[in-house]
Parts: sequence; structure tokens; C-alpha cells
Amino acid sequence: MRTKNSFLNMITNLVPSLIIPIISLFKLSWLLKVYGADIYGMNMYLTQVMGYLNLVEGGFGFAFVQALFKPLAKDDKETVKGLYHGASYILKMIGLIILFLGILIYVILPWILKTSIPFSFVRMVFLLMILPTIVDYFLMAPTFVMMADQKEYHLNIIRKTIQLLRAFTHIFIILNRYNYLYIPLVEAIYIVVQSYICRRFVIKRYSWLLEKAPRNLSTLESAKNLFAHRLAGVVLSSTDTILLGAFIGTIANTLYGNYIYITGEIQKILESIINAPKASIGNLFATNDQKSYAVFKEYFSFTTFIATIVCIPLFITINSFVEFWQSKEVVLSLSDAFLFAGILFFVLSRQPIMNVRDTNGLFRESKKFAYLEAVLNFSFSIVGVYFFGITGALFVTFCTYLASDLFMNSPLVYQSVLKKPIREYYSMYLSKLMIAMFVGFFAYLTWQYLLSVRVDNLLLWFIFSGLLFILVSIVISIIYYLCFNDFRLFIQRILKLVNGKVKGAK
Repeated sequence: MRTKNSFLNMITNLVPSLIIPIISLFKLSWLLKVYGADIYGMNMYLTQVMGYLNLVEGGFGFAFVQALFKPLAKDDKETVKGLYHGASYILKMIGLIILFLGILIYVILPWILKTSIPFSFVRMVFLLMILPTIVDYFLMAPTFVMMADQKEYHLNIIRKTIQLLRAFTHIFIILNRYNYLYIPLVEAIYIVVQSYICRRFVIKRYSWLLEKAPRNLSTLESAKNLFAHRLAGVVLSSTDTILLGAFIGTIANTLYGNYIYITGEIQKILESIINAPKASIGNLFATNDQKSYAVFKEYFSFTTFIATIVCIPLFITINSFVEFWQSKEVVLSLSDAFLFAGILFFVLSRQPIMNVRDTNGLFRESKKFAYLEAVLNFSFSIVGVYFFGITGALFVTFCTYLASDLFMNSPLVYQSVLKKPIREYYSMYLSKLMIAMFVGFFAYLTWQYLLSVRVDNLLLWFIFSGLLFILVSIVISIIYYLCFNDFRLFIQRILKLVNGKVKGAK
């Protein structure tokens, strides 16, 4: 059942996530041409500001999900109801705090952003971003219950359908050259509608959640420790944009934004696959299943396999894609492309460790690592951006992810949860990293001297980069299958699931 739920969660996330970014690529290209680089950069900047405001949530949502794993596994509805009523109250308070802080940001925007856009316009866009976020906090509590119950695929269908509608509506506004304000306005309406529909859907299936029960606020303690992780996550993902906007301006955000959009959308797609088993992992450890370490190793092999076959072609072809998608003037250096791809590789490959850490509630034990990540990344990024611009920002983030994974979180998880020597993880990690570097080197030569010479437009880019992806995938698949037993076991697990579904259909 765990494998089946994970598979359904993955599919309902993956299929729309492959379509939406393609639509959005055209949307962003047209948006830049119609509204200009300043508007594009302003949108990037305000999105990151919203990321910082959402720090107030402090990771409470996942603390709530983590607290639900055991009572849901035991069908303990009384405990679930108490946790739900406590979470609903806390999420509403979080929404009100974000509203208060948003008003402060609204006032001081002229002092924290360099732009030629009138600030009355900037403030209106920001207002349309923050109000639906507040509404979402008032409505979201029931959805966490369904997520913890390994049935997120129901919500995915609703969310992804609305996201598709939202993307098409944005394109309609852009192509008709309506006032840019219609875009955040439509975004706000869709967010509120999505939150309302998801809430009604969950309540209909878990109607007992509304029965009276004393508020259980115990998840607050876990959330306090989770705040450090939320802070580190936002700092790692948002600091570069904030500093580039403050030191250089919205034009730098536009250059950086093209690449961060591409890698960010790829990250969303891949995380929808990689994190699909997250609730099942929580259930696995909650029931003290003896197979947990073997499953973890399969999970890690699968994750690094996905990260490798995507990040190698990404590094090699992203610059030529940006050239055909936008123009030569916005293409960054090859070293920048390597850093963007390397950061994505580290973000993806660390997910199994992070998911085991989080589903086992190691928030207090790991918060010192999160604070250290945030402080080091922010302080060194100031220096990096000031002296080296985009390259400096990327290099600092690259090093932070690598150090965090190898020397902070993985030793904690291996010692506290998996009860295994950390050298086993280092052996798995470094062997797969070396394979990625080795194959990546020859893939680069193949692209440079055989494939790229034939590419002179976007259509040919898709054809030949797709060919490169297929070649890399075949080579990595053969190497992984021959070298790693964990990967072979994972493939067998998937084949059993697929064969079972085929037999069931018959």
C-alpha cells in the first residue's frame, strides 16, 4: 500500500508538472517582451519577499503532518481531532502575523528595492500577493491530514488542474497586453478558489475532523525547532535574489531569474517524484519496520539516479536554451551553468536524508545545523554578490549545500535513526557523485563537438538536447544497474507494482 500511494502521489504530481513549466516558458518569454525587464525583476523580488514572510509559519505545517503519522497509522481519531483543532487555530494566528508584517513591508518598500517602477504600482502588486496568502492560512488545515494519510494525490488533481487554468489565463492577459496588475489579481483569485475547493474536498471525506475536541498544541514545540530549517531553506533559496536586487538592481534579477526559473521548475518536477514517498517513509519509520534501512538505500539510489540524468544535460545545454529562448545578451557563463546544475544536484540528492530526518522529528537535534547554514550562507553571500555578482552568490550556495549534506544532516540521521556508520553513506554518495562527474565530462564533449554544431534554433535544441538526455540516461542506467544492488532492488519493486496493476486490469 505504501508503494501504491507513493506511486499515485508521484504520477498526479508529475504529469501536470511536465506540462505547466512548458506553458510557463512561453508565458515568461512573452511577459518579458510585453512588460519589460523591470516588471519581470520586480516580480522575482516580491516573490522572494513573500518567501521571507512565510518564515512566520516556521515549518508548523510539516510538524503537524509529522505528528499525525502515528495516530493515523493506529486509526486514533481522537488524537487526530485534537491535533487538527490545535493546528487550525495556530495557522490562523500565523496568517494574522503575516498580514501585520506585510503591512510593514508595504510601507518600507521604497527603501529596500531599487527600481524605476512607480512604488504605488509595486505596492499594489505586493498587496495582491499577500492577501490570498492570508486566506490560504485560514483554510489549509484539513489538507495536512490527507497528506499525512498518504492520499495527497486527491489534492494534486485539484491543485494541478487549477494551476493549468491559471497559466492559460495569464497567457491570455499577456497576449492581449492588458495591464500587468491583472496577472497578480487573477493569481489571487485562483489561489483563494483552490484553497476553498481543497478544504471542502477533505472535510467531505474526513467529516469527523469537525467534531469537538480539545485543542492539542503539542506540535508547537516541534514547530519551534523547525523554524530554523524554514529559515535556512528560505535563506538558501532567496538570499541571492534579495541581495542582487538590493546591490545591483532588478535587471540583475532578470538575468539570474531566467536560470533560477528553469532550474526551479525542474526542481519542482523532480521533487514531485522524489518526495512522493515522503508520507510512506514516515509511516514506515512510525511502525518500526525492519526493512527501513534497505528501503532508504533503494530510495537514495533512485534519487541520485534521477538527479544525475537530469543535471548533466542541464549543465551542458542550459546556456544554449537561454540564448534561443531569450537572447545572447542574457546568457551567463559556463561556470555559472555548472553551479546552477550542481546546486540542483545537491538539493535533490539530499532529499532522502532530509525526509528521514524530518519524518522522524529530528527538528531539535538538527536546528543548530540549520542556523549555521543560514548564517554562513547569508554572510558569505553578501561578500560574494558584492565582489563577484551572480557567480559569487551561486558559489556560496553551492558550497553551503555540499557541506550541509555531507557534514551536518547525514551524520545525524545515520547516528540517530539508521544506526549505521556514516562511512556507508559517504561511500554511496561519493561513488554516485564520481559517476556523475565522469559521465558528465564525456557528455559535454559529445554535445560540444557532435550535437551542438547542428543546433541553431529552439526546435533543434529540443531535439538534440533530448537526444543527449536519452544517451546520458541509458549510460547511467547501465552503470547503476551493474554497480548498485540497491538500484536493482528498486527497479524490481517498481516492476512488481506495474505487473500487479496490469494483472488487476485483466
